[in-house]
Amino acid sequence: MACFNKGLIILGCGSNSIRWSPPLILAKEHVDVALEIFDEAIAASV
Repeated sequence: MACFNKGLIILGCGSNSIRWSPPLILAKEHVDVALEIFDEAIAASV
């Protein structure tokens, strides 16, 4: 939920996998922002 609240949509896929839902048009800057949000969400949950 932390990712979703910051605008990043990820989907659970089994017990230890995550699926990303990137837009059809993707720039490097989008990937950088997505990884930053994901990193922050993981750090906040630990």
